[in-house]
Amino acid sequence: MRCFMRNKVLRKRSKLILSLVLAGAMALLSACGGAKNSSDDDSITSSDASDKSDKVITVTDAPDAGKSSDDNSMTSSDAADNKKADAVTPIRLVTEHRYDNYWDETDYNNIYLNAHFCHVDREYSDAYPNISKTLDEAAKADFDEAKAFYDEILNNYKTAVSAGDDPMGGWFYEVHPAIVRSDNRIVSIVKQEFSYAGGAHPDTVYYSSVYDTQSGKLLSLSDVATDTDALKKLVISAIKENYPDTAFFDELDDAIGSFFAKDGELLDWSVDYDGMTFYFSPYDIAPYAEGLICVNIPYEGNESVFKKFIMEKPDAVAISLGNGMPVFMDVNEDGKAEKVECAFYENTNEEGECCGDFILSYDDENICSEQLYAYNCDFELIRSSEGKCYLYAECTAESDYSYIRVYELNSEAVNLVDNIDLCVAGYYDDEAGYSGTIGDPCHFKLAKRTDALYTGAGNVICHIDDKGLPVKETDYYTLEDDFELTVLKDIDVREIDEVTFKTGETITLKAGEKITLVRTDDLTYVDARLGDGRLVRLNVVLDTWPQLVEGKEAEKYFDGIMYAG
Repeated sequence: MRCFMRNKVLRKRSKLILSLVLAGAMALLSACGGAKNSSDDDSITSSDASDKSDKVITVTDAPDAGKSSDDNSMTSSDAADNKKADAVTPIRLVTEHRYDNYWDETDYNNIYLNAHFCHVDREYSDAYPNISKTLDEAAKADFDEAKAFYDEILNNYKTAVSAGDDPMGGWFYEVHPAIVRSDNRIVSIVKQEFSYAGGAHPDTVYYSSVYDTQSGKLLSLSDVATDTDALKKLVISAIKENYPDTAFFDELDDAIGSFFAKDGELLDWSVDYDGMTFYFSPYDIAPYAEGLICVNIPYEGNESVFKKFIMEKPDAVAISLGNGMPVFMDVNEDGKAEKVECAFYENTNEEGECCGDFILSYDDENICSEQLYAYNCDFELIRSSEGKCYLYAECTAESDYSYIRVYELNSEAVNLVDNIDLCVAGYYDDEAGYSGTIGDPCHFKLAKRTDALYTGAGNVICHIDDKGLPVKETDYYTLEDDFELTVLKDIDVREIDEVTFKTGETITLKAGEKITLVRTDDLTYVDARLGDGRLVRLNVVLDTWPQLVEGKEAEKYFDGIMYAG
């Protein structure tokens, strides 16, 4: 089954719309549109992009900080048995990124596929094999279907152009996930499918998947709710309260009732940390112009409706937000989950530099708006074990320079805590890149660019402090690229104990020998693995050119050194 298109019945809503659009694309030459305007609430002062370097800080060291290993004592079982007593601990997911495009030089149109799919981070995959397998299989199925749809719209676009028709701009297909919960009990993902293949406007459809982490099983509504009829009434009541002026297609009670039929097989819902959220895409129950309709049913006050195991949660949590996708979290400790939405729109400033407009809203009211030095921005919503909420906005700018803006959230205003010269760690394999997420605020991985004998990413485990800032748990960065160098000339180095860091005897690296770089402090040393498994320390000088190893020019003694511009 697909991760976000659970069954053929669910899929038929968008399939019907998209098939009609594709069939009539060449004939539809009229378009409608409107600017989506938001008033800018300057709760905080927009910082000029040129001042960003003044705000970059060094992450506080905490060498004595520890993190226990993930609690994997819970055996695999069906979530619906409602008997899981172990502590709830977060797990980290990553998002696979796939991109394809066709550039039409005649009309300057870009036809593209931009899709993201969720996997369990490789650090956790061995401990959670079932959910890892489920998400891997879902990602493959999702990609195959996304690629097939992209190929279809590309073929239709070319056909339209060949026939002399106006395809009305670039066609595209995008898939973006929000990871609203990921722990050792529940993995809950909401995906936004955004596409245009001709016609009056793009199509936006939301899909959800909720899994039992231990078994990897896709959960139904009755797996998580004790009384689905009572839950349906709560959803109807919440929609009427939050959308009083919406022009629904049918009588609301009947329309929502049809979605709850057959254990909610047509329904899109998520299991969050503070409640359950229900999503109704455009055309589900109301016209396209009404947009997404979503409501949150809190656990608090409705305990009899939900099964106990979904209401228990980790002490500290993190949500990976999709751009413009609403999620619910109690950010101000008032006992009510706010609808939180972060949006980023790429732009350029007066100097022609890349930038973007960032807007944060609570319950559809703008709380903060800024212009950021970035062409892309990813968002993580974090709640600490003390109940404080923070927003991590990871910005990617020119030359793929990345940094994180940390905001403190509360009911009155949004305060910028600081800029961090790091990014959330990800990784690559032979087929794709994988963007990391925070996952666990008490144990997450950040990365920085390093030029320690090659240009790559150095990763470090962190936890947040009482100001929401990341605290390093080691004074070194691990190099996980398996980057290999070949010794050109014999050179003496010292063996080093991997755990205690005590140096041992001097050994000679022989010409032709290969070493793999494994960690560095990004200043004075690089540790490398030998073919026999031993670890050696290369004393380096990295802030000069050429770089030095044991007082000698690095590139005269090692082959394979590669630096990015």
